Amino acid sequence: MAVTEKHSDVPEGIHRAQSADVENRFRQLAAEWRDAIGPLSSATKIVQHPAYQGIIALGSDVVPLILRDLEQKPDHWFAALQAITGEDPVAPEDRGRMDRLAATWVRQSKARVYL
Repeated sequence: MAVTEKHSDVPEGIHRAQSADVENRFRQLAAEWRDAIGPLSSATKIVQHPAYQGIIALGSDVVPLILRDLEQKPDHWFAALQAITGEDPVAPEDRGRMDRLAATWVRQSKARVYL
């Protein structure tokens, strides 16, 4: 079977610019979210914050950015990853253990080439 290449009518420079825009917007929203949720302990309030919802709205282009962030420091990105990808690779016994949640998502993402 032949391998087909994806071709786009959009010039490569535009893709890079869009990627940079998504990354800048992600960084801005993530900083806003972290500043706002610092004192919160409610997972529901953490993931319902408007900046967090804005990150989800960025769609699949933000998944590699979230995963890289998770690799550096586990945080409450799991609901966003589930909402964007429709996946939940975490075993029931690992729920509530942020280090294991992060490790599972990062490992799974490498298998699926998100990173």
